[in-house]
Amino acid sequence: MPGPGKVVLTALMLAGRVGPGTAAELGSMVVPDQVNALRALGSDPIRKLVVPRVLAGTLMAPVLTIIADVVGILGGWVIAVFQPHRFSRTAALGPELGAALVDADVVIVTDVYSAGEQPVAGVTGELVAGAAVAAGVDTHYVPSVADVPARLIDLVEAGDLVLTLGAGDITEVGPVVLQRLRGGRG
Repeated sequence: MPGPGKVVLTALMLAGRVGPGTAAELGSMVVPDQVNALRALGSDPIRKLVVPRVLAGTLMAPVLTIIADVVGILGGWVIAVFQPHRFSRTAALGPELGAALVDADVVIVTDVYSAGEQPVAGVTGELVAGAAVAAGVDTHYVPSVADVPARLIDLVEAGDLVLTLGAGDITEVGPVVLQRLRGGRG
């Protein structure tokens, strides 16, 4: 939920959970004359019974909002979009690179960014994708970086964290996805 809606929702949950309990507790103090006993002792029942509860609720609402934000972030998927860098590096470390993606919920692997190297037969992003699949990760092999935004938009939901990893043109994916999600063509 974007914007101030999270604060309002947290306040409503706080009021709905704490409000009836507080009302019941204070109401049960009236019956055995505990409130009147406070008055007889010269204490203001509002100051002693109500104000601390209102202050506690006021001080805890922002803390609960922060906790709700953290839980919301952690509740989303981590989607890693990985572009292997250089054919020589992918040939040497393909399985390790794929296994390193194990903590992501979903992985999209593209083809290798050559960085000026000549292609090596049989060395593609599929080496990394296969290793990620072997590690148990939900993996999508999308050879062309240009096709990644469309696949990513199909996968991503509110609250997900998308990480673009690599040293090539993978850095262009994030802005394109954001533009498309906001309604632009990109």
